[in-house]
Amino acid sequence: MRSRRFGVAALWAAALLGSAGGGEVGAADVYWAFGDSITWAAGLDGETFPSGQHFCGTPDVPYPPNPCGYQGRLQASLGKTVWNRGRAGETTAGGLTRIVLAGEPLETDRCSDSEAGDVVLIMEGTNDGGQSALTNKANLAFIVDLATSKCVHSAIATLIRRLQPSPIGWLIGDPDHPYTADLSSKISDISIDKNRALVDVYASICPIQDCFFANYWPYIVNGDPGHIDASGYDLMEPIFYDLITDRPVAGAVTNLSPSTNITDTTPTFSWAEQVDSDWYFLEVNGGASHGSWYPEEAICPGGSCAVMPGTVMPGGHHSWRVRTRNLQGVGAWSATQAFSIGLPGPANPMTPTGDIFDATPDYTWTEAADATGYEIELEDSLGGVGQPDTSAPSCGGGTCSVTTLPGGALSAGAYAWRVRGTNGSGEGPWSGQLAFTLYTAAPAAPTLVYPLDDVFATSPATPTYRWLPVLGATTYDVEVDGMVPAAPLIDLEASVYCTNELCEVAQPPSLVVGPHDWTALARNSHGEGPFAGLVSYELLACSPPDLVVDDVTMPPFRACGTVSTAASGFTVGSGEDVIFHAGSKIELGDGFVVESGGSFTGWVDY
Repeated sequence: MRSRRFGVAALWAAALLGSAGGGEVGAADVYWAFGDSITWAAGLDGETFPSGQHFCGTPDVPYPPNPCGYQGRLQASLGKTVWNRGRAGETTAGGLTRIVLAGEPLETDRCSDSEAGDVVLIMEGTNDGGQSALTNKANLAFIVDLATSKCVHSAIATLIRRLQPSPIGWLIGDPDHPYTADLSSKISDISIDKNRALVDVYASICPIQDCFFANYWPYIVNGDPGHIDASGYDLMEPIFYDLITDRPVAGAVTNLSPSTNITDTTPTFSWAEQVDSDWYFLEVNGGASHGSWYPEEAICPGGSCAVMPGTVMPGGHHSWRVRTRNLQGVGAWSATQAFSIGLPGPANPMTPTGDIFDATPDYTWTEAADATGYEIELEDSLGGVGQPDTSAPSCGGGTCSVTTLPGGALSAGAYAWRVRGTNGSGEGPWSGQLAFTLYTAAPAAPTLVYPLDDVFATSPATPTYRWLPVLGATTYDVEVDGMVPAAPLIDLEASVYCTNELCEVAQPPSLVVGPHDWTALARNSHGEGPFAGLVSYELLACSPPDLVVDDVTMPPFRACGTVSTAASGFTVGSGEDVIFHAGSKIELGDGFVVESGGSFTGWVDY
């Protein structure tokens, strides 16, 4: 018969239906521990812990729980209840059978519980010498899968010793070293295959051989070989405590898709992986359509996570979000992401826009994909919005149009309108607003700006006439001297000759020195407005352009171009007056001086 190996067969510490808040440590209020003699607390018979008399070593009495061993120590440090469910001599097969038959602690499926905070710790020892390491691995892997199917967090732990073989015997060496080494490797394989954390208790406690004898061996004199004493349990407790408490609560994830209008009625939801999260809860439409926890290893193959619930969703507007969870508790929700299924695409308004003169304009827009109808919303200058027009438009060639909204002819004023498509699934997105201004009368008279008095130019001259834009005007007429002998200046398009601030046009070079007069009117589709008041001016001859004024006394003069002083300086002496009119600009050189009693007067034509 093989001697019983030191260790535990299968140790479970499972937090069942813990509180959602996370608290100081894990999300659980109650932890469960399943395993063999180490879980049972062999070696601590008669210990009182943490309060009151309690006899350790009664594995056949499931209630009340046995608080001895590392579980009692863990309970004290966590401030939570840790239930001891150890059974001496149990193997991985026995533990698996007990868990499956008894349903502890997986009697309830946690996948529909949005506030679950469960954790299961699976630990292997060496009670299983009668079967291969591969079989033990399969048993433990089945337990991991069972926990995953119930949405219970799991981690792998082992207490298997790794003493090297020795010819002296197993008190110093380990004749079963090949088996224990193989079993340790298989347990490591589970953590990799299932993407579970691995905690090696023995390696943490015993970096050197001597600690085995110091902490694991003293009970051999009492006929209880292979079990640790109180100091060994003291060393085990912080290993499990660190596993439970070291990680932070997971933060929020970043949503990826869907985020727009889609056609798939069974969409896949994807988000960026959160490195601290072991589980994700997908909520669609506030949980009404779907809500479930998904294990990280099952849905996050590499940097992102994806779930296709498979529920057929109706067309229309929807929303979704994701919540994280790990051993420490339930984390933050992601932002709520809106999307839609089967709705029309966008429609873009085209006309009317800008200034219009038709009180019953045609409304045209680009055709929206998958639209079977349209709504038009019209807003007036006071912010009033009428009922959306739902009349059937005429569509073809990628555009749609409708003439005259239900309100009939419009009054003069400013408006803005927008359009959206509709179909059996709902309404598409509203377009941006397109503004227009309706004019229902001929425009007012223009305000003349230049010339208003004298104009200085060579003869024949080409003066520039300037006036302020008139609201609603599409063209202008400018009349000079009754248009004789000048060519007519009529039908000047506002879009060509005007900016938002000024309109201007140059007179053909036909005017001679002497008096002249001019006026202008505005026009649109409703007719001509009145002429502006007649303005008279005199066209005076001027000196050649770009005159350089030397340091001499000058009479009054007029220059068609630039007036500049010499760079060497220009002095206006006492009692002297210099009066001039420049055609473009004035340049004063270095050393320009006006002495007391002198004057320098100039202006620039524009």
